[in-house]
Amino acid sequence: MTELNWKTHYLSLLACLMVPLLVGCGFDNDGPIRAAVSGNVTFDGKPIENGVIEFIPNRQTAGPSAGARIENGYYDVPRAKGPVVGSYLVRISSKGPTGRRVSQGSQGVAGETVAEIGELIPANFNQKTTLEREIEAKQNVFDFDLESE
Repeated sequence: MTELNWKTHYLSLLACLMVPLLVGCGFDNDGPIRAAVSGNVTFDGKPIENGVIEFIPNRQTAGPSAGARIENGYYDVPRAKGPVVGSYLVRISSKGPTGRRVSQGSQGVAGETVAEIGELIPANFNQKTTLEREIEAKQNVFDFDLESE
């Protein structure tokens, strides 16, 4: 084989071996397809000022949970950190002053009280959630209008 034929043959062989590797490389081939999720969350008609929303895999969905902070009634989970396609339970939580006063405990002055800080959202939207959503391979927009019990 002449030197020119040998180099051409070698480069052709190398190209044939590299094409399948290059075709397999890409953002969507690095694991399960993730999706972006965003929306608004209100409680008794008012935007949740500060809270957390979580998407927990449900049924046959295999993948990590995903979530985001709720700020001024809005949340946004970018695709890179979003849930994979499938069925999810949704948990929404927000902590703040409950309107009750409680004892300061052993660290405070006897008889003095402070504002109690606790969960503001009913358990059927967080610890015992009844909320479910299907995540699709697109930008998912889910608004949640929660009402007190």
